[in-house]
Amino acid sequence: MVIYCTSCWKDNPPGSTDCLRCGARLEADNLTFIAKLIRAVSRPEPLTAQRAAWILGELKAREAVEALIGLVQNSQEMGLPESAVEALGKIGDDRAVEVLAELITSSYLPVRIKAVTALKEIGGHRALTVLKKALNDPSPSVSRSAREAIEALHSAEMGTASRYLATGRGRCVPISIGPWSLPAIFWSEEYQ
Repeated sequence: MVIYCTSCWKDNPPGSTDCLRCGARLEADNLTFIAKLIRAVSRPEPLTAQRAAWILGELKAREAVEALIGLVQNSQEMGLPESAVEALGKIGDDRAVEVLAELITSSYLPVRIKAVTALKEIGGHRALTVLKKALNDPSPSVSRSAREAIEALHSAEMGTASRYLATGRGRCVPISIGPWSLPAIFWSEEYQ
């Protein structure tokens, strides 16, 4: 059976006791799977970091947000920032909003589009504010993605309100929120 080093992620032949690449002991450690993936995000081999970022996103590992933000800010490898941005969107933690906002204005096109998608997945007022600014992006792809993201957030908000109304557990209160004037906010009687 191939033995993977949890320090450098090199595959080593069966029976190895030390990693052939970095010399680390190939024995069980006390790190959790997520902690090992967070460590892998900072590996110099880009495919390892990409895979780790993808898995962390799929697991929605909030404890990886800072490492993924660091990867986005420091990586020079093509494809790596995109993977980290996607993972941040899947995790959905609003700590990433500021970094995503910077990427929309300063990164190359594929990263900017992924940042818009990640903001849509994160949602909330801060993400919506950034998406509104992205409507004026010089790239039609970014501005179109921002418009679609805003529409999706608006649609999701209306869907939640409709569900509360349909159950008979909510009440209507006229209010205006963000870029939209909504006819009402609905909420559950349980929270009153």
